[in-house]
Amino acid sequence: MRPLYAFALVALVVAGTVVLERSTRFAPGPEVEILALTTEPVRVSLDFSPTEAEVYDAMVAALEEAALREEQPAVATELEAIVSDDDFLTDVARRTSDRLGRDAAALAFSSTAVGGTGDRITVVGITIEMLPRGHHDGISRAHEDGHATINNGIIELCTRAIVQFEVGDGKSGQGLVEAINDHIELLEGRAHAQYHVDVSDGVFGSHPQAAARALDAIERAGCLAY
Repeated sequence: MRPLYAFALVALVVAGTVVLERSTRFAPGPEVEILALTTEPVRVSLDFSPTEAEVYDAMVAALEEAALREEQPAVATELEAIVSDDDFLTDVARRTSDRLGRDAAALAFSSTAVGGTGDRITVVGITIEMLPRGHHDGISRAHEDGHATINNGIIELCTRAIVQFEVGDGKSGQGLVEAINDHIELLEGRAHAQYHVDVSDGVFGSHPQAAARALDAIERAGCLAY
């Protein structure tokens, strides 16, 4: 079962990152091509206090729909791979059922898939948002969209620097996958923590600016500065 890490928790919002590992047997050289791919968040609409089965079924439906409309083949393939990953789905469904409507008004989970060959490394970032139906949906979606913006921004800003650093350090295969994911997880943790400090859930529209400030801080410090 792939590990699920919680990286932010305040008040009524929780976010998590899921490490997905694909095609780990590769040894890239210094001229490796690096692809960093992201997409719109997958939004799952749920009643408060859903059962695990309800979360599971709704998540599968949302992922399948997202895969059908996704224009980037590698991202569509990863969405389909998540649908086939029963351990992942069961884990996220359990965590969502335990939290949504109890001590969380909405949730977001970030998956990072790393795969490649000797010539190319691909990192795919996907955010799955668990959103409540009803009158709180607007503010909940705005907050979780901020998390998705941060997840995508880190993949886009930092993948190249992280991969080049780790390849230059001699890592390959599973060791390279773990090192990339460790970097991304750490950067996400820093950015989401700042986002939660900065954002005000009582002011609709403040979330995009807070997410942008969190990413600006990562860019100013540098993707390898930690």
